[in-house]
Amino acid sequence: MGVTVTFYPSLTHCSSISSTSSLECTTLDSINDNRHNYPAIEKAAKALKNHFINARGRPIKTPFFARRLQVFYKEDFFPRVIDHALSRLEHEEFLRCITSAEIPGLSQLKNVQKIKFYFNAKAEPSAQELYETMKKKAYNIARVVNAYSHPKVTDDLGEHLQSLLWQELRAQRFRVIGSNTNEYHGKEWTTSGQDVDHIAEHESGRLAIGLEAKNTLGIMPLKVIDEKIAICNHLDITPVFAVRWMKPYIPYIENKGGFCWIFKTQIYPYSYRDVVGEIFRRLSVLGRQNFSGHRLEFPVSASSRLLESSVKNFERWVKSKVDYHGNL
Repeated sequence: MGVTVTFYPSLTHCSSISSTSSLECTTLDSINDNRHNYPAIEKAAKALKNHFINARGRPIKTPFFARRLQVFYKEDFFPRVIDHALSRLEHEEFLRCITSAEIPGLSQLKNVQKIKFYFNAKAEPSAQELYETMKKKAYNIARVVNAYSHPKVTDDLGEHLQSLLWQELRAQRFRVIGSNTNEYHGKEWTTSGQDVDHIAEHESGRLAIGLEAKNTLGIMPLKVIDEKIAICNHLDITPVFAVRWMKPYIPYIENKGGFCWIFKTQIYPYSYRDVVGEIFRRLSVLGRQNFSGHRLEFPVSASSRLLESSVKNFERWVKSKVDYHGNL
């Protein structure tokens, strides 16, 4: 019996996730300190300038919060590069920033207290009229963000991804033997209070994984990645990161023996399909593309299973690891 799946963003570029990236920062040094990656920031600033004007070269009259721009341009730039480029354009007075404190009524939206918006400072009408218009538009967008940032929604997202992952692990002949744990086969991680989300063993006995799962829009910080890898190394298991997006760090993680299980979208339970449709319609910029030619579609989906290409990537990786150890 088939399972109904609803994916709102176009996933024509998702058939495989390559470790080769078009990102402008490719070294670990640039990952750690984007402030000194001037060529990347310069290119990001150019891309963002184009973003804030329309096809006729006129300023657009829409405010954007930083995370929205980060996910739109994820193929091209690290999140911190986007942040630095936004700061540069604000300093150059091409963009103007609106903080949450400036937006009437935003204090009542408990889940978006730190949100910041940017808009083209040259858009008409007058500066003061533009500022007031942008505040109203920013508030309406913030209401959408506040809704999907509610703790119940984020809890549902986490539980849904766990359910999907466990289903697939069983299909790939894994058994989950522990969750939120830092112990395995008599070894314990005591350097910090951190752990891994799940530890699973393959029935062949040739592969044990430490699975870190995050059903979020943002990319996992490098500091967290390093600690999860260190925990797995100490426990003598293989680190696996099951996440919406990790492309900037794929070569880094693979070089340390890990695997990135990428889904490209934040996956909501199918019961959220109407909510997801609203998020997608309100936060996508249909008809426009990023630096690499990918459409500016907000990466959310409502589904009762994982994307097929992502399942096949994991299946191939498991087979390669199990077959390799079986031939030793």
